[in-house]
Amino acid sequence: MLLDPPRDVPPGGSDRREERAAAARAGFDVVRHPDYPRLGWVFELGERPTAHVGADVEVFERGLVEGCWAGAFADFDFAGRTSLFGSGVVARAGGWLFCPPCHTLDALYALAHRGRAHVGNSLALLLRQTGVRPRLDVDYTRAIATLVAGLDAAETVLWRDPEVVLHRVLADDFTLEGGGIGKRRKVETASFADFGAYRDHLLGVLAACAANAADPARRRTYRLVTTCSGGYDSNTAAALAARLGGRLAVTLGSARGGAADSGAPVAEALGLTCVERERTERASGGSEVEFLTPGTGGADSPLALFEAELDGALLLTGYHGDKVWERTTPPNAVLKRGDPSGSSLTDFRLRVGFIHVPVPFIGALRHADIHAISNAEEMRPFSVGGGYDRPICRRILEEAGVPRGLVGRSKQAVAMIYSWSPRYLSPEVRAAFEGFLRERGLLWRVRARLAGFQAAAVAFRAVRKATKVAPALERPFGGLRDRLDRHFRAYENSRYANLLFVWALGQVFPARDRDGR
Repeated sequence: MLLDPPRDVPPGGSDRREERAAAARAGFDVVRHPDYPRLGWVFELGERPTAHVGADVEVFERGLVEGCWAGAFADFDFAGRTSLFGSGVVARAGGWLFCPPCHTLDALYALAHRGRAHVGNSLALLLRQTGVRPRLDVDYTRAIATLVAGLDAAETVLWRDPEVVLHRVLADDFTLEGGGIGKRRKVETASFADFGAYRDHLLGVLAACAANAADPARRRTYRLVTTCSGGYDSNTAAALAARLGGRLAVTLGSARGGAADSGAPVAEALGLTCVERERTERASGGSEVEFLTPGTGGADSPLALFEAELDGALLLTGYHGDKVWERTTPPNAVLKRGDPSGSSLTDFRLRVGFIHVPVPFIGALRHADIHAISNAEEMRPFSVGGGYDRPICRRILEEAGVPRGLVGRSKQAVAMIYSWSPRYLSPEVRAAFEGFLRERGLLWRVRARLAGFQAAAVAFRAVRKATKVAPALERPFGGLRDRLDRHFRAYENSRYANLLFVWALGQVFPARDRDGR
């Protein structure tokens, strides 16, 4: 299967010649595609590898990278770092080491097809570049959704048949070895004896990342921007951003169902300029499509309202704070999550061109240390009890001058998960997707199966709630609850969600006319 002739971004200035020369010394070619997302890349392996990259991907003598890390930009020493917010490739011992971000909101994908291998930071872009078309009978989203189970339990293989093997790798650096994946777990060397040590670690990593992202030697520099809300997690990121000289915050005025969730009062207390926009209860104009291509339901599409502010941003968010900073959550060392929130941003992020720093992932491989701090005697004055109690967040915010009454009143949800039901889709997308199903004779079958899935999911929630309220039911119903949990906890396990994902892949990056599936 041959690739289309390479197309470079004109004009070819001296910086492009130097880039090609540097890459040539390392043994690979570089092609900048004008129709790629700004931060998108696909690395084509072979006797002479080729890096297909977007306009803002950094290429250096030993590889490529998009994003930042807590180290000097000029050193390109991002491999193995637990502070890599982005992704890259680096030459190592006659081969190539692929480096996903330190969090599990994005991933790297490796595709082997008919004797050729490619790795990329966007599944949609990878399929588009290779011409491989996803099959309708493969259950991709069920495997993708396992990212919440943590690094050891998340499924690596998303698709396997005689001609295609598709891997998804979270957080761990890896090599391609004999057609398989050789993972190398990143090791967190920092430890936190008390709140002060942990807070200083957060500030130190963020300061180093901000300096890296603003280095003038970059093709493009990035400015600090933060989210804020009525809750704890994004506001903690905002307090840290303000401490580091950040000036801009973005917030949604309301959460799902219309409940107030604005972070504007917190931003004002922190001295930040705040851009506030209203979340809608339904997508419009097909804006949700690129949030569907990561395969996690599109929950983060409300951030599309801030596209202008996010262009060129180093964006701090609070994703995963519900696990890392919640006082009562049992600790784990493998980045287990409660839901896939934040993981549908990938293709939007790469196209718009911003670096995403979900702050709670900093040091999260040492969750036990953080959990101990949350429950330490020194944190009691900042603990409010109940099921929404994050003393680390409260202390960071109060020490930054945010009054106690402004945050943590209740936990709100802003996610818009399109895999719940067709009624959440914009009219344009719903019509196009249902037309896709109708053409294949699948529409009524998928609708019926979705209704059955929804009913079973309601039953699952009832069993789960009953076993929590009445512990005596744990023995007879605990096994049933666990079996239901594996299948009905996430709507991404439905046939409807899977086909919506497959359809969306073909909309964002239509497959080129090649001999592929």
